[in-house]
Amino acid sequence: MLQKIIWGGTDNPDQSHLTDLNAREIVTLLPFLVFVFWIGLGPGIFL
Repeated sequence: MLQKIIWGGTDNPDQSHLTDLNAREIVTLLPFLVFVFWIGLGPGIFL
């Protein structure tokens, strides 16, 4: 819904050049994802 309202949907030619996450972005976000799961599975360390 947000994509259609704000950016004009997926068939908007202005947004056609955008892609999903590339390898560099995945490698950057992977430690954060691991940290989030670590907090979720073992919150006692942080509490």
